[in-house]
Amino acid sequence: MDNSNSKEFVGKLINFLEYNDIKTIFSYPGEQILPFYRAIENSNINLINVKHEQAAAHMADGYARITNETGVCLVTAGPGATNITTGVATAFRDNSSIVCFTGRCSSKYIGTEFFQEIPMDFLDFEEGSYIFESNDENLNTVKNVFEKSFFNRKPIQINISKNVYNSLDKSSSLLKITKNYKSYEKYINNHNNSELCNNIHATYQINNMNNTKNSKNLEINEYFETLKNNEIVQNSKNPILLIGQGIFGQLNYSEILQINNMLKNSKIPIVTTYPARGIISEEDEKCLGMIGRRGYFANEHLKNCDLIINLGSSLSYNTILESWDDIKSKIVDLNVNINNISDIELIVRNINDIFEKCDIFKKYNKIYRNNNHSLNKIVKFGDYSKKVKELIESIPNDSIIVTDAGNHTVFTSLFKTCMLPKSIISSHSMGTMGFGLPCAIGVKYGCIDKSIDREVININGDGGIQMNIQELATVAKNNLKMLIIIMKNSRLNIFCDLDNPNYVKLGEAYGITSKLVKSENEIKKCVNEYLEGNGPLILVIECEDESLPKPEN
Repeated sequence: MDNSNSKEFVGKLINFLEYNDIKTIFSYPGEQILPFYRAIENSNINLINVKHEQAAAHMADGYARITNETGVCLVTAGPGATNITTGVATAFRDNSSIVCFTGRCSSKYIGTEFFQEIPMDFLDFEEGSYIFESNDENLNTVKNVFEKSFFNRKPIQINISKNVYNSLDKSSSLLKITKNYKSYEKYINNHNNSELCNNIHATYQINNMNNTKNSKNLEINEYFETLKNNEIVQNSKNPILLIGQGIFGQLNYSEILQINNMLKNSKIPIVTTYPARGIISEEDEKCLGMIGRRGYFANEHLKNCDLIINLGSSLSYNTILESWDDIKSKIVDLNVNINNISDIELIVRNINDIFEKCDIFKKYNKIYRNNNHSLNKIVKFGDYSKKVKELIESIPNDSIIVTDAGNHTVFTSLFKTCMLPKSIISSHSMGTMGFGLPCAIGVKYGCIDKSIDREVININGDGGIQMNIQELATVAKNNLKMLIIIMKNSRLNIFCDLDNPNYVKLGEAYGITSKLVKSENEIKKCVNEYLEGNGPLILVIECEDESLPKPEN
């Protein structure tokens, strides 16, 4: 279907999405979105039919996390919209950019208790955009939402009434979504939307700095000139650079990979948050590992340093623990916007200039310079952790591991040495059970669309897998090459026992080759079979229950 000469809004909308290189949309069909759904089917956009709307949101989330671009999902009104709530909330808490198109009855029926008609603002965790009537500015509204979601790193709903799709629209569909912050800031200022401009900077508050009211407008070099005059910075003898996922900025995937090499030149030690792991290889002597509730070794150095330079971390509860009040006074936030890879190079160079005379690395014992020191916290390996360890050692080092929520996530985090960014993707703020499988599908499509040549490994517990297990049908239908792990300990953590189905037969019923693994000695052989194959494989790994190592509080 060629929409280039369309006079209807739906045709203009499809043309706009194609023009802006939106390659994949995750959707479940319904009456109130039927014109949009049919138009996508006949476009160049890859329409992925999911089996539950919650999964559509998680897939869009996974797509966004691996590509650092905006994921898109489409669901109908009423129950279709309510079903994506958990997926949208998960993306909101983890700062993931997704745009959710939702359906609505024709505008004349709004407020009349029409079929599937409910107030739609329950999805506006960040904000929502509502299109009820024909308007030549509607496409511009869609463009603005994509930009807000991209720069805010938040999910935003676009709710469109059914009557709008086939309405006449005279606007141009050749509107380009800007992905450069400076261009976006200029647009905001020209449209007198200073409030939005301030919101964009909300996660870049400055601590421990005086006269920084206008620092957000400074160029990077000017900003560091200001930073050099900070008393805490001037007196620091033992600084640490804390990196969070905000360092990804507006960079694309290939640019994010380049950060890995640039940080090797850092003259001060680096610690990372959980989602930023691998931004510098954890085998690099500059990297002290991950901080937070599962940080262990890196936490000790964070407590003993005299300055923490924060680049891209929101300093959440999982990163800066409640008991670390004294640490907060050591933090200086870098208030810079990252538009391209040269910005990262400039930041590293400026940090090195400030701390050029600090011979810090003599303070650190080389044996403990990577995250594997965390393993010392597990005094005795149990059956569960041994099998996770064997699995991690059997898959390629550059694999993208997508976990669900549960014990397997903790053990995976402890055993995995992340050498590249995006090595582990988890629901780290919400701990959403049922996240893993659909998110991994979204990650896989992101890899396909952006030519990312890394294996996608999905690790689940036997509790979480059942919450979105229907998406095995999506994997099978599209023959997605993914390794799907189910850690079967027949236990829901400390809460209760689980009565499990026969996962091998269940996987085969969906049309996916499935194997039962009882011994850790079988794992490597099964992984190799998957790597040599061309399709998905489910490994059901039977294991005994095992208590987790105690986290820091």
